[in-house]
Amino acid sequence: MLEIARYLNEWGIPYRLQLLGNGSNRPRYEQYVMDNDLHDVIFHGWVPRDTIGQYYAESHFVLLPSQSEGWPKVLSEGMAYGVVPIAGAVSGIPRFMEETGVGVALPYTDTEGMAAAIAGYARDPERWQAASSAGLRAAHRFSYTAYQQAVADLFLIRGACDCPSRKR
Repeated sequence: MLEIARYLNEWGIPYRLQLLGNGSNRPRYEQYVMDNDLHDVIFHGWVPRDTIGQYYAESHFVLLPSQSEGWPKVLSEGMAYGVVPIAGAVSGIPRFMEETGVGVALPYTDTEGMAAAIAGYARDPERWQAASSAGLRAAHRFSYTAYQQAVADLFLIRGACDCPSRKR
């Protein structure tokens, strides 16, 4: 994420990167910010779960240049606020983004490409708005209610098959 900010900074694209959470690498990341003159990076540290929504509400993008994920809840949580995901192309992320028209999935090492995607949205606000709206429409697919319904549907499908019944 800091490399993405560095590219945006070099290209003169306005940004504000807000980082939530803590970890043992934070001092190294803070040094990277100072070494690369990244003025618009804010380290919030740990924040209570019930305040995370305010950060989504202020954001245009959620960045997840990850190399290993299932379906990360952070993406669907952000989409529920109209935040457009820019993520690593791992697991089902690219397929979902393509079928819903939400965000960009690139190889997790392609930080320049992720920065270029953000720059592209910045140059074309209507395209960003379309992706944001698509995210709002798609986010419900990852709600707890949708999950419960999918599990229930699995049992209904299982019950409808002509499998031998279990003896009790």
